[in-house]
Amino acid sequence: MPDAKRIVSDTGPILHLREAGTLDILRAAGQSFIPAAVENEITALDVAWSRDRPEWIETVLLQPLYQGQASDWMKAGLLDPGEAEALALANQLHAEWLLTDDTAARLVASRLGLEARVLDEARGALRRIFS
Repeated sequence: MPDAKRIVSDTGPILHLREAGTLDILRAAGQSFIPAAVENEITALDVAWSRDRPEWIETVLLQPLYQGQASDWMKAGLLDPGEAEALALANQLHAEWLLTDDTAARLVASRLGLEARVLDEARGALRRIFS
């Protein structure tokens, strides 16, 4: 198996992978993490999440410094709670990948030196890793 990645995801990619029945592909790539805001958003949008939630996706609370970052991005109107917390968590954990479907989150991630992946890019990268 290739080097395991630390992967932080925003709400959209998790929902889309679940809809496609391919969420397990993240498990194969490494450790998956989501912040509390993403957990809350998924729970609100997917009634089966609380029943079917994969154990291998870990919900991590933001440390105060990173919670402040997320709050600043939200107050500035740059990001919604899920995107802001996912970005801050990726920064906190020094994640190799941030999965997001949000353009603003990708731009902020780039400024922070984080590798942000959109769903199609992530699928392609995972195919290359495991082929």
